[in-house]
Amino acid sequence: MSQSILGIDLGTYSIKVLRLERRLQEIHLLEFFELPLNLHVRHQHHEQVAEVLEPFFKEHQFSADIICLNVPGHTLSNRILEIPFTNAKKIAQSIEFELEGHIPFPIEEVFWDYHVLSQGESSSQVLCAYAYEENIKKYLDCLVGAGIDAKYYGADFADMAGIAQVAMLPPEGYYVICDIGHSKTNVLLMEGQDLKYARTIGLGGMQFTRAIQRSFNLNYEKAEALKLARGKLYVREQESDQVSRILSRVAAELVAQIKQTLMGAARYCDTGAFPAIYCCGGGTKLVGILEHLSFHLRTNVFDLDALTFTAHHFDNPDDVNAIIPQVLATTIRPFFFNRVPRINFRKGPFAFKRDLQVITREFKAMAAFLLFIVILGGVYYYLADSHYAKKIVKINKTVEALLRKEYGDIAIDEGSKKKGGGDPENKIKNYLKTVDRKIKEFETAFSSEGAQDNVLQLLQEVSRSLPSKQEVNFETKQFIFADDFLKIDATTNDTLNVEKIVGALKKSDKFVSIVASDAQPKPGGQWDFDLKIDLKKSVSSSE
Repeated sequence: MSQSILGIDLGTYSIKVLRLERRLQEIHLLEFFELPLNLHVRHQHHEQVAEVLEPFFKEHQFSADIICLNVPGHTLSNRILEIPFTNAKKIAQSIEFELEGHIPFPIEEVFWDYHVLSQGESSSQVLCAYAYEENIKKYLDCLVGAGIDAKYYGADFADMAGIAQVAMLPPEGYYVICDIGHSKTNVLLMEGQDLKYARTIGLGGMQFTRAIQRSFNLNYEKAEALKLARGKLYVREQESDQVSRILSRVAAELVAQIKQTLMGAARYCDTGAFPAIYCCGGGTKLVGILEHLSFHLRTNVFDLDALTFTAHHFDNPDDVNAIIPQVLATTIRPFFFNRVPRINFRKGPFAFKRDLQVITREFKAMAAFLLFIVILGGVYYYLADSHYAKKIVKINKTVEALLRKEYGDIAIDEGSKKKGGGDPENKIKNYLKTVDRKIKEFETAFSSEGAQDNVLQLLQEVSRSLPSKQEVNFETKQFIFADDFLKIDATTNDTLNVEKIVGALKKSDKFVSIVASDAQPKPGGQWDFDLKIDLKKSVSSSE
């Protein structure tokens, strides 16, 4: 599943908007827009931003999972603080007191955030970014009013360090990133992918244009056009024309500021040397500026290549390579959250609330779903219980009918029925217990040796009295013996055989009376009948 991220760089010359997607572990840059600001209106920067972005977002109707932007560097200040703690909780508690001694206005009016750059055995170097709380509120209100509710409000000079995660930069060792923008220049000291130092210089491409404007008494548009048409920086001044000499004076000031910054950064660098500077930003479009910086800074200066290692859908990547690094670094922040500076002004009174709203909605949806499952389960249980209760009653009746048929002459214990309840298995067990009890009673009644002998004698007498198989064809199905009578269930193929059997048994003096039931016809020419024989006391008694 892909995740869509929208990044916004609030520059003072133009606004850069980047839309990308993360598919599995790959980042794909989909769309990039540069929206120029109207530099002639007498509006504050946050008002210009809202005027440009509101119609743009209405037109494009972006659907993004997360929106990230950076607070413009010209509204921020930063300072590196030495904190005598390494514990994260103590650092957070002491930042406000440490910062208060370095700013010329009340700390209550300041909104700040920080990022720990490095830690020693007993101290930490912390980069702290701060601005007037009122300025942060103005940008937030204008952007939310334009329909842009960003989750991340970073500091551009700190966010820029994230470009090391995707750009063609050294994976280790020290180097410098120099972002020459319209109104300021951000200088970052990096060690591999880690930020070690950052400073914002209040000098950028606008100062080059202003210098031409003052020298030739032109309006800003004409001065900008002249800079783009004829502006070029030469390493040797004798080769330059008048416009180039004007630009060289501004470039000299920029070189001095960068040198001063590098001297301050040297204390955070083990080697004290910076083998390479990687430049980006709209200011690098000035012809010859990289060569000029390389010559005067006595180091290698290169274009920062942000797109070679990143999948993109741009037709002319070279046209945007210079101005895309800042917005790209801001946009990829959610993907590399644990590896980039964590300065974010969306906290405290400006906290991002949509996450909480989304979580609340998800919990409500989950609660409704669980309630539905519980209700569905209850309904199913009720219906299933009713259905299976009817089945159990039916099974009980079937089992009882079968047992009655098999053991019809056995009285079932009422207590056993109660214990058995509605469970067929228990009911069968109770029936079998009753049968076992009856068998044991029978065995007890005839357990003595004399009783066994009398039963054997009785069977022998019946066998002697009955006609032979040649005379009478019949088959005994059941032989039931009680204290004073004998019952025989049998089947025959002729009703006359019943009379012959009765006549033969009457000849014995062991039997008092013999009663035969009416023969009942059965399929196959068979007749069922039973005989009840009353016994004499001498035979039935066990004595």
